[in-house]
Amino acid sequence: MVGLTNSKNRHGSTTRKTPFILFLPTGSVKITSAPGGAVVIGNGQELGQTPLVIEEVKPGDVTYELRLGGYKSTSVGGKVEPQQQSFLAARLEKSVGPEPVNRSPIH
Repeated sequence: MVGLTNSKNRHGSTTRKTPFILFLPTGSVKITSAPGGAVVIGNGQELGQTPLVIEEVKPGDVTYELRLGGYKSTSVGGKVEPQQQSFLAARLEKSVGPEPVNRSPIH
């Protein structure tokens, strides 16, 4: 965040505006899954695979989607605190597809 502050000369009158930068502290998130190797999706973008550490995350609530072939997609979420690492973990459930149809010949 950028702002302006007034500078004063030795007589106490304002002379000019000086820019300043306000840095808001960020946190990080570590995401794990069982089994590992799930693709992590955040804000519609693929971010990597579990286990994954995401740095410089804005403080507040976060949600990520985890996807892995043969498993149901799931979401993990939590709260990121400034200068802290949040740990998010998920156990993925195997996908259950339709049972194969028995196509034995009719006699």
